[in-house]
Amino acid sequence: MLIFILYTLIFWFAGNCILRIFHFAIQPEQALDMIFGWQRMLNNLYESNNKALNLLGKALGDCQMCMSFWFMILWYWAYFFTIRSLGLWPFDGILTNIIWYIAFHSIGTVAGLFILGIKLKKKRK
Repeated sequence: MLIFILYTLIFWFAGNCILRIFHFAIQPEQALDMIFGWQRMLNNLYESNNKALNLLGKALGDCQMCMSFWFMILWYWAYFFTIRSLGLWPFDGILTNIIWYIAFHSIGTVAGLFILGIKLKKKRK
């Protein structure tokens, strides 16, 4: 169980470091923005009348809370399959798995907000 907790802490830390690096890389004049035109894409999604595209834009970096929330869902599955493949997954029942998912996702999302600097709103031009 100690190894499982250690891996969990490492995954929380690594996931939020990846989130921070990605968030930095999509900022204006940074790597992903220069290569893929990330900020232009976010502006197009933000200005769209389609609500689904607005939500996609928020998840891809327009809103730090949304970005942290959706990233942690994906990161949980990477964590789950890695721990499971190592044979370290300690939970059997559906209820305990759901409770652990909620705990992992909640703690990871809040930690991601702290790492991103807790700015919940981003002003557009």
